Amino acid sequence: METIQKIAVIGAGTMGPGIAQALATGGYVVSIWDPVAEARERGKSRLSDGVETFVRNGTLDQEQAEKIKQRVTFAASLEESVAQAGMIIEAIVENVEIKKTFYRELSKQIDKNVIVASNTSALNIFEIVPEEMLPQQLIMHWYGPAQLVPLVEVIKSEQAPQAYADAAMEVLRRCGKAPVLMKKFIQGYIVNRLQQCLNREVFYLLDNDICTAADIDYAAKISFIPRAMVLGFCIHARDPINAWATSSTPEAFKKVNALVRAKCPDVIINNTCVGGRRFDEEKNVMLPNLLYSLEAEPEVGSVDITCYSMIRNMKDRKEPLKSPREAFKWNYNYMCTQNDAVRTTKLMQEKGIKPEFEVFGINDLKYVDTMMKENSISAPYWFQMLFGGSGIYPCAEVMMTVTKLLPAESLFSVIGVGACQSAMIALAIALGHHVRVGLEDNLFYGPHDLAKSNAQFVERVVRIAKELGRPIATPAQAREMMGLGAPRSYTY
Repeated sequence: METIQKIAVIGAGTMGPGIAQALATGGYVVSIWDPVAEARERGKSRLSDGVETFVRNGTLDQEQAEKIKQRVTFAASLEESVAQAGMIIEAIVENVEIKKTFYRELSKQIDKNVIVASNTSALNIFEIVPEEMLPQQLIMHWYGPAQLVPLVEVIKSEQAPQAYADAAMEVLRRCGKAPVLMKKFIQGYIVNRLQQCLNREVFYLLDNDICTAADIDYAAKISFIPRAMVLGFCIHARDPINAWATSSTPEAFKKVNALVRAKCPDVIINNTCVGGRRFDEEKNVMLPNLLYSLEAEPEVGSVDITCYSMIRNMKDRKEPLKSPREAFKWNYNYMCTQNDAVRTTKLMQEKGIKPEFEVFGINDLKYVDTMMKENSISAPYWFQMLFGGSGIYPCAEVMMTVTKLLPAESLFSVIGVGACQSAMIALAIALGHHVRVGLEDNLFYGPHDLAKSNAQFVERVVRIAKELGRPIATPAQAREMMGLGAPRSYTY
């Protein structure tokens, strides 16, 4: 077979730009195509950010970086992308019907001697592609971030010649990867199945009271796992004078983001509270929009799409606590109009920040329709709904009703406030949703039992998820689900 010189990467979402960067680093000409123009533009930015990260870390010099970027082009059509390509890597959304439609169209565009490899994470692609394409079909399963993680698991269809698998392995080795050729397809491949074994043994140790979670974490960190990974952090930077209030300076968010990234290289960084405005009753004025965290450029930013008012009696803070003060009554009035929401999400889109919509009432969902019409948001949509406290009434009927009102391609996460937290997160997990927990939402682990740390809440979620057969996502899997690219770098 002919030497491969050009490779087409289909899909400019979570994995595509990183795969393209790795291939271009290996000297290949790469053409990326995505049917969504916005995704292509985001892909360009992610590719550039990924290459420049290597420059900042001293892995590449600027001349090498420019050559890598010049080898990658973004095509306007599938036909343009696959023209003269010796290999095609499919990295589109994990949806059977969408993949079937894509492969039917692809089969009309390419010759029978072109190698086609799917980056599918969980689907048996050999049962999805048209039968006539099986002699040229492989699986090439990359791990995110694709430009960083060496391992790629390769599988060929029974009908494909061994020469195609050998050619794929050679491509990957030329790109500095460490490929493994598997004999046949199995869900989870190699590493994900090993990871599930590890998860099972962790639960066995905890359930049988053999050691503590802290013991397991410490033993893992200093032995076979160089770093611990979690799904994502929702970060509140605090005002140094009034510790109960969110900071109004971008520098505070930048500092916290950098500190978190230094400890957790893969975790998703989510900064809080942008978009709305507060009303100062004493001065009778509307304060400016809360947009401070946008300058810190988090990967995800929360937009509280609601209007509410509350009065809280704040107890006194005495030394040695920081920021001691007398007791006072706090009048908090917040509003986020539809214009505020549209303006904020457009700003976030310009900065490549994914909006996370915090919903406090069912009526707040009307904001989303407006934002979709204004093209200020794109799928997949990320919603977190507040149950209890100043949010939605916490009961099963309301949760099931709310989920029916969400737009298609939505990810839905539940926040349980106060005493209803355990019941709401258990219900959410059972219904197939995601959850958020932490000391911001609930100070008590149980009745009259103050929580010692956020870790207690996370450990409880993991136990519930295990009992209900819901695996916990890794940061890479979460990035793929949310349509995020490689982890952003933060310095301060």
